[in-house]
Amino acid sequence: MLLRFLMTTISIAMLTWGSVAQEQPLPSGPASSNSFSAPVPQTFLPSSPLLSNETPPTTWQTSPARPVEAALPVSEPTTFERLYQDDLFHYTWIDFGDAPGLRVHRVEMTNAWADMRSLQFFSRPFCIDSSHFNSGISFAVQWWKDQAESQSPPMGSALPPVLYDLYIDVGWRAVLTPVWLIDLAISPGLATDFRVTPPDGFRLRGHAITMFDMLPNLRAVAGVSYQNRESLKLIPVAGFSIGVTDRTRIEAIFPQPRIIHQLGDWRGTAWDISIGGEFGGSSWAFKNDDNTRETIDYRDFRALVGFGWNSSRGQGTLQAGYVFQRELRYGSQQAFNFDPGNAWMIRLGWDY
Repeated sequence: MLLRFLMTTISIAMLTWGSVAQEQPLPSGPASSNSFSAPVPQTFLPSSPLLSNETPPTTWQTSPARPVEAALPVSEPTTFERLYQDDLFHYTWIDFGDAPGLRVHRVEMTNAWADMRSLQFFSRPFCIDSSHFNSGISFAVQWWKDQAESQSPPMGSALPPVLYDLYIDVGWRAVLTPVWLIDLAISPGLATDFRVTPPDGFRLRGHAITMFDMLPNLRAVAGVSYQNRESLKLIPVAGFSIGVTDRTRIEAIFPQPRIIHQLGDWRGTAWDISIGGEFGGSSWAFKNDDNTRETIDYRDFRALVGFGWNSSRGQGTLQAGYVFQRELRYGSQQAFNFDPGNAWMIRLGWDY
């Protein structure tokens, strides 16, 4: 009876698969062009939301990537809409890792148009009439916990338990020609424990990036990112983005290299998978036990793999990775400097 049940189940599955394949035939004809530039309709996007009048699929589909018209809004959002749209929310957890350990919890809200971690930062299509200013607020809270007392011999610690970031982001993205774009952003703000106030806690960040479509599926990227850290002020932003297929894009761009592959649509949601790396960390000012101003600089490298989903309600990501070459440096109390061990991390993101 068990054998008969297995044979019946396999037969039903084969019949069901055959009916689905007949209902959703593969497209015939040449593959669509893969260009960033308007008005060519089919441009790679990591994932594309459904139109409001589009019927959600009830089965998994691997049809070609959606055209730009289905992925982008009909008109640019108003100034008021930009206050609450295109925000990027992240929660990051980094474990203690190898001794000496350092655990980090970070909750942040940034602007997707100013944050290079956004999946569409380097792949948005060029629309000749889309030049505009953007403005928004970025905020983050970071909790720290080290294992200094558990070391043998015990290590001293001057680590503040919590630090904050509060920035005002102002940006300008201008399409100069159908194949040439510049992206400028400046972010004045505070990176502090809020016991240190301006001007001691003030920091200025920003970037200047240009993108140029060399070929229909090849985009060159060059520019600089002003990090304004204690140990590193300026880093280059350089590389290229190439659409290998309609579903796979390689972004060999420092400091955010990654590969993104669209998996398909299921029940009104587009799914993708990504693998890449990033350069993490920042600098803050705080008051130490002597009630004097001190600075702390943290940096690391991260290798990440993640899943993304995109629907009419927004775009989310779930990433897991490995953090290595971690450094923690103080401005004055250098006796407390140490290199935390390699660790695992998890990050959950939501782009609205």
